[in-house]
Amino acid sequence: MKMTRCTLAWRLIYSSICLLLMSGCSRQETGPFRQRVYVWQKIWTPAVSSGILEAAPHVDGFAVLAGLIEPGERGAQVFTTAVDWPVLKSVQKPVSFVVRVYPFKGSFATEGANFQSIRSTIEDVLKAANKAGVECNEVQIDYDCPEKNLSEYRLWLRELRKQISPRSLVFTMLPSWLNRPHDFSRLCTEADGFVLQVHSLEILDGKVIHQLCDPDKARRWVNSAKAFGLPFEVALPTYSSQAGFDPNGKLLGVVSDGSLKQWPSGTKICNYLSDPSGVAGLVREWTFGRPSLMRGVIWFRMPVSSDRNNWNWRTLAVVMAGGQVTPKIETHLTTNNPADIVISNEGTCDADLNEVYECPLGQGEVISMDSLPGWKISLTGRCIRISSAGRRLSPMPPGASRKAGWVLFETLHEIK
Repeated sequence: MKMTRCTLAWRLIYSSICLLLMSGCSRQETGPFRQRVYVWQKIWTPAVSSGILEAAPHVDGFAVLAGLIEPGERGAQVFTTAVDWPVLKSVQKPVSFVVRVYPFKGSFATEGANFQSIRSTIEDVLKAANKAGVECNEVQIDYDCPEKNLSEYRLWLRELRKQISPRSLVFTMLPSWLNRPHDFSRLCTEADGFVLQVHSLEILDGKVIHQLCDPDKARRWVNSAKAFGLPFEVALPTYSSQAGFDPNGKLLGVVSDGSLKQWPSGTKICNYLSDPSGVAGLVREWTFGRPSLMRGVIWFRMPVSSDRNNWNWRTLAVVMAGGQVTPKIETHLTTNNPADIVISNEGTCDADLNEVYECPLGQGEVISMDSLPGWKISLTGRCIRISSAGRRLSPMPPGASRKAGWVLFETLHEIK
């Protein structure tokens, strides 16, 4: 086959572009990277607003849940978050808004009611932000699209990108999408970036994989994601999940947002945690070397004082720096009489209270003592031995303390 000069020229140009893309994908960056945090609370209580103020010195920006959309055959149900605009404006940090779309079975037609609900939700939140003086530089679409529908999902992104321009459009993605390189690469052409989610509660053959984030898998997924030539961030977990199983081992449900769930009688409850040491290891590694297209991480989710299923800032701040996280249990007696026996965690991560701890008595003469529910205490020489009373105690967050019992001394002044 005879090759014309024009054909040869185009092939050379195409080869040059491919080489440039390949070299860009293989480049490594070092040093600190951008670290943002998801604000995923559906209702902005005073605790959430306080959480924004506490988070601001630690993070480079906020990705705020703006709306939840549940598509249906007769249209979508929409829940819009009531954002505390004055607080969000006051911290003067970059803000992006996230629209979460729940899984559904139906059409991806851009003229359909479900897609129009997404458009109107985005339009409403951008108007509200503009009115409040909060600048939005990015919109994220969080939809766990089935792999077989990625080509249809692409049409949604194309239209939404036009709608929000000149803001950036970013989509969150599941690692399984990497197994469909053709469809995923086409999806990437319709957005300005993506967020690679490396955390989940994985169910295999009725069994739960205990780590919400497997560092080895996270490394592999990041290495694969760089091949698509689009800037991305990595979503890392800070939360824990509670799963309920019936007596036959069937999964009944999962709670990850800190809410209280009424499980049926006989339900076996299992807790699954994000390992701060493993996640901090990833931060250290990526600080010393990461793909140039990996622009940072987004933490899921922002610590709030009322959130029982999440790290607090003492843990997250250390992990963000790639530091070493360890629990540190200390005990002491209060100075009143009777004196409270207090056990506290002065470390940087949750402490499992499954050991026996000792609390020195000083020189006081003990008249009597007793434990509080859940604890067992005994006197050994000049120390009080403290342990759980046969049942597993919930982990103690860093900075927290609990009373295990009390001690009555002969006189107040002898308490040390």
